[in-house]
Amino acid sequence: MLKIFKKLFSLLSELLYPWKCPFCRRPSNKWICDSCRKKLVEVKEPKCVKCGKPVRKKEQEYCTACKNPKELPYERGISLWVHKPPVSESIYRFKYHNCRLYADAYAKECARRFKGQIKKWNIQLIVPVPMYDKKRRRRGYNQAQVLAEKLGEELTIPVDSESVARVLPTTPQKLKGRQDRRKNLKDAFRMKKVLNGIENVLVVDDIYTTGATVEKVAECLKKAGAKHIWFFTISIGQDF
Repeated sequence: MLKIFKKLFSLLSELLYPWKCPFCRRPSNKWICDSCRKKLVEVKEPKCVKCGKPVRKKEQEYCTACKNPKELPYERGISLWVHKPPVSESIYRFKYHNCRLYADAYAKECARRFKGQIKKWNIQLIVPVPMYDKKRRRRGYNQAQVLAEKLGEELTIPVDSESVARVLPTTPQKLKGRQDRRKNLKDAFRMKKVLNGIENVLVVDDIYTTGATVEKVAECLKKAGAKHIWFFTISIGQDF
C-alpha cells in the first residue's frame, strides 16, 4: 500500500511540477535535455592525471598546479564538465538561487559516468566540503552537502557532513590565485572526530579551480585517519 501511495504521489508531483533541465530550465522528460547535453563540454583527454583538469598538449602529464603531485594530499579527482556556460550558469543557480533540485541531475550524471571508477576506489565515505556555519544559515543550505547526499543515494555510500567543520570565515576565493587561496584557507577547516576504520574517502564540491579547498579538506581527513582521498566536482577549470 505504501509503495502504491509513493508511486501516485510521484506521478502527481510530475504532473504539477514537471522536471526542468538544469541548464536551459525548460521542461524535460530527461535529467538533462538532449539539446543541452550537446552543448556541455565534458572533461576528456588530454587532462592532468592528478586533478583531471584539461591541459593543452597530450604529452603534458600534469597541469601547472599539480607539477609536484607527490606533495598533494589526494590521489586524484574527477569532474563532469569544463566550467563554462551553460554549466557555470547552472551551478550559479544551484548555489545562490536555491535550485537544490539540480543536485539530482548532477549526481545521476556522476553515477552514469563514474560509478565503475568510484567502485574501484572502494570508497567508504563521502564528505562534502563544509561551509562556515553563519554563511550556511544565511544561505539556507550548503550546496556541496546537498550534492553529496544525492550522490550518496545514487552510489549507496554513506555521507558524513559533520566530521569536518569550517571553523573560520574566509574571504571570497573567486578572484584569488592558488597561493592566496591557500593562505586564505589556513586553519579554516578542523576535524571534529577521528575516522575509525575509514581509509578511502571521496570529497565532494561544486567547482574545482586551483584545488586549494580540496587540498585543505583532504589534509584534515588524513590527520583524522583516512589514507586515500579522491574528489568529485561538477565542473573544473582549464589549464590554458
